[in-house]
Amino acid sequence: MGSAEPLIPLHIDGDIHRRYRKLIDPLLAPRKVAPLEEGFRKMTDQIIDGFVDRGRVEFFSEFADPLPARMFMQLFGAPTDLAFFVEMKDAILKAEGTTIQEREVIGRAAGDRLRLHLHHILDERRSQATSGADLIAEFLTWELDGDSLTDDDIVNIMHLFVIAGLDTVASSISCIIAWLAAHPEQRRQVIADPALVAPMVEELMRLESPVPSSGVRWATEDC
Repeated sequence: MGSAEPLIPLHIDGDIHRRYRKLIDPLLAPRKVAPLEEGFRKMTDQIIDGFVDRGRVEFFSEFADPLPARMFMQLFGAPTDLAFFVEMKDAILKAEGTTIQEREVIGRAAGDRLRLHLHHILDERRSQATSGADLIAEFLTWELDGDSLTDDDIVNIMHLFVIAGLDTVASSISCIIAWLAAHPEQRRQVIADPALVAPMVEELMRLESPVPSSGVRWATEDC
């Protein structure tokens, strides 16, 4: 994923994983995200308005990809950097090469560029000395068991957030809509009863996950 070191919290285990998760999970807890729903619904409507009169759409490029990207960059707090982040994300996840090793080298080079830019954003936001409600503002005031995180720790976490926020959500939306397109009876049920939407999403996230494996992992001890 474009990193020479383990990404927090995806690639770490045990107690240190639990410590970071305890810190990160509240940032995207349901009560934290719920107030954003109305604004994101309006954003969704605006995107749909761009193609609805045509009666057809290339779903991924015109909806599934741009919607979560706009949502994430608003949450993240760096909306003007979207094009750069998408470029780095694609260079990391879709690196070209004839071998895994070649793709890893290309991906890590993009990851280094991404981290350099993230450090620049942190420096810029810190110099502005302004508070905010976005994730970067939260990162800058984070403490872990009374100790502040280093900039390297914050950039490590931001690196993973960029990859997950700009790729996994878009792929999840695509998987869900593709499944509904192939199952018209279930689609009709959901349209007739909107209360089914939430459980449908939960179940299809399990059934049609765009990330069946988050990388190769090995057990650290016999089990």
